[in-house]
Parts: sequence; C-alpha cells; structure tokens
Amino acid sequence: MRIHSSSLSNKWTVLVFISITISLGCKKNQPIVEKVQSSAYINALDYVTDKTGTTDVTVQLQAAINATPVGGTLWIPAGKYKTSGGLTRTTAITLQGDNGNFTYNYMIGKNDSTGTIIYSTSATNNLLNINAAGCSFYDIAFVSQSATTPISSVGLNLTNAGFFRSSNCAYVGFYNNVVVEDGAGWRMDNNLISSPINYGIKINNTICPDCGDWVLDGNWFAGVGTTETMIRHESSGGGKIINNKINPAFGGSIVNGIDIFIKGSTSDDVISNNSIEGFSGSAIKVRMADNRSFSKLQIFQNQIYTIGHITGHAIDINGSGRLYWVQIEDNMMNDNSLNPNSAVEVDSTSTIQVLGNQFAGWKIKLRIVAGTGIIDTLTTPH
Repeated sequence: MRIHSSSLSNKWTVLVFISITISLGCKKNQPIVEKVQSSAYINALDYVTDKTGTTDVTVQLQAAINATPVGGTLWIPAGKYKTSGGLTRTTAITLQGDNGNFTYNYMIGKNDSTGTIIYSTSATNNLLNINAAGCSFYDIAFVSQSATTPISSVGLNLTNAGFFRSSNCAYVGFYNNVVVEDGAGWRMDNNLISSPINYGIKINNTICPDCGDWVLDGNWFAGVGTTETMIRHESSGGGKIINNKINPAFGGSIVNGIDIFIKGSTSDDVISNNSIEGFSGSAIKVRMADNRSFSKLQIFQNQIYTIGHITGHAIDINGSGRLYWVQIEDNMMNDNSLNPNSAVEVDSTSTIQVLGNQFAGWKIKLRIVAGTGIIDTLTTPH
C-alpha cells in the first residue's frame, strides 16, 4: 500500500502508514482488502444492491466486474448473489470472496450458507465466462439453482486459462462445473467440485493440444446425484492430477472417476496420490480418438476402492496402438464386491510397466490383452 500526500511531511506520512497497518493487523479473520481502497480494488457492494438472493443482480454484478481494472481485485462480500448467468471477463482479474467454508449445503446446491455464493437460475447459460490470462478466484461458491436439470450450463468456462488459479472455491450442480478450453500454467487446488450432471471438470486445449502444464491438486470431487465423470481430459499436455478425493456422497453415483479420452495428441500426464471410490464404471479410464497419440502416462500411488458392482476396472487402458510409455506403479486397489473383471486391464499399449501394486479382493489382478515391453511385478498382500 502507498500513501500519497503532497501536503504532509514525510514524518506524518510514515505515522499514517503505521496507524493503518496496526489497525489492519489487530482485526482477525477480515480480508486486508476490506480496509484498502485504491484504483485496483473494487467492492462489489458499490454496484450490487441486493446480497440476499432475492433480486436478480446479473447486470449489477457485471458492472462491478467491468469496473475492476486490469489485474485488479473485485471483493464480493459474504452474501447470496442471484444471477441468470452470462457473466464475462476478458482481462485479468482477481475475484475474492469471504468465508470459503464449503459444507454439506454447498454440496447439494443450496445457497443458505454464510459465505460468498454466486448462483445461476439458468439451465443453459454459463454462469461465468473467462477469456483472459492471469485470473484468480478465492473463497467463492458458484452454484446452479436452476429450477430444472441443467442441460448445457457451465459454472466456469475458461476459453483462456493461462496462469489461472482457483483456491478454496466451490463449483456445484451445473451440467459441466468447469471447462478449460485453452491456456497453460493453470492450477486448481483445495476446491469443492460437486454434483455435476456430466463432468466435474473438462480439459480440452483446442488451440494447442500438447500445451498445458496444469495442476489439479487437493480438490474434492463429490458426486451428489448422478455424475458421468468427475475429471475428463481430452487434450492439454503436462497435466498433474494429484492428491484429489473422488467419491459419491449422500447417495450419489459416479460412473468414471478420471476419464482420459485423447482427442488431440498430447503427452506427460501424472495421476498420483488420489483416492477414488464408489464408481460404477472405472476409476481411471484411458481411450484414444482416431489418429491421436498419447505418450508418458504415469499412474502411481493411488488408492482405489470399489463399493458395489462395476462394469469396468480400477484402471482400464486401451491405447489403440497409439499410447506409449505407461507406468502403473505402487497403487492400492481394493475390491469389496468380488467383481469378476480384472483390476487392471491394458490393451494395445506399448512399453508398459506394472510394478509394486497391491490388490485386495480382486479375482483377476492384471489382464494384458495386447501390449509390448511389459514389466510385471505384482505384490498381493491378501
């Protein structure tokens, strides 16, 4: 923060700065931006007249977004902000909410919590469209409150996700909760991604299929209701899917946990230290579109649990002859339902390493339909 004054001496300027700093430091659990006013900081309540969820504030909230300068921060205080979707931003911005404590109410799409909630009443409109590098979101819930089942809506649509950051946010109840269409160096960590109809997140770099270097770290993908797939990856290289929790909750269901269906030739994915359970299809599924290739896929140190009958496998890979260098190592796969399918199924894949995995309850541990360069060392504790 800077203090500008042509009329005060340097001594008084320093005292003013110290006084403001002390007053900020003594107030706990309040964002510093609440006390700082500058051209780079906008309070949404300077534009939005209702934060109770009673009145549609789409136009007002868009005006606040527009008023925030490039690279500036829009603070959206705790409250319920009702919109019909269609919010947009085409330059860098930080959206900062309050009290990002996402509980059961967020997971089932309710808007009666005490944090910052922006919700959409539309079954078809995207809630927020971002086409700008360098955007960041913190402590905000983006929730679908459509009266009918969403049929095409996206909570957050990123046509440019360059260096995007989302932390401690919630994306709940849309057809697709998050869609990434382009951009490199983006990261989502410690978010709740719950109750999508189709995908929790869809990653498809349509501009540069092998560009990316993105990270999903420490997120909770919760299937409340019926969800097709929590993480859908179609293109964008250098992905890290690490430390995430993927499971149904409160009677929900998930077909696939992570579904990789390569539509643009890409490389270098790591799937590590995730916990995936309660799926009815496959925990990790890999397929190739026509004439596309994928190389260097590492799947290691994941915990995979079946709860009921499944139609797929814990890890199900069909490379169609165009998937190269696959490592499946040190995973723990537990089957509580005596499924007849194999835990790991690999077909038409070159240079496969299957090392040090642990299996419990599976009748068939590993089935290689077709592959080359196979190294197979299985550890079975039961």
